[in-house]
Amino acid sequence: MAASLRAWSSVVRVKTRHCERAESALAQARAVLASAQEMAQTADAQRAAAASTLDDTRAAWASAIHDNPVFLPEDWLRHDIRLREQADRLAQATQQCARAQARVVCAQTGVSTAQQDVHRAQASRDACVEARDALLRDAALAAEMALDDESGEVAAARIYRQRRRAQRSSRA
Repeated sequence: MAASLRAWSSVVRVKTRHCERAESALAQARAVLASAQEMAQTADAQRAAAASTLDDTRAAWASAIHDNPVFLPEDWLRHDIRLREQADRLAQATQQCARAQARVVCAQTGVSTAQQDVHRAQASRDACVEARDALLRDAALAAEMALDDESGEVAAARIYRQRRRAQRSSRA
């Protein structure tokens, strides 16, 4: 009984350490998720800024065309180059935003996996604790029954001695 109790206690300690490691992994996954969300917000802000700059440039060009319909070819080329650069920046910012969102999704998957690991580890530990506690209850019950049996035997021996004394004293 004592060997199995020691074994279950060792198993509970191992399961507790496993739970602690799983909770640590969950905390790390949550930190990665927070970092990914922060990066996604930054990328989204950069994309919005690039889109705003492109819209402002287009509006300025439309206003310039409206005010002065005659342009030199260099002005058209300069404006075309500026628009392409800004459109390229917007495309890069959109790609970075998409990658950041993909990292967020990946980090969320990591967090949910870590949460499932924590739940499994806790359930396993709780089952082992219940088994150990049941063994402890059985051991305590067996000890109590042994004490009851022993005290019953002691009481029976006292009664027997008293009767023997009473028989001896009645003979004398």
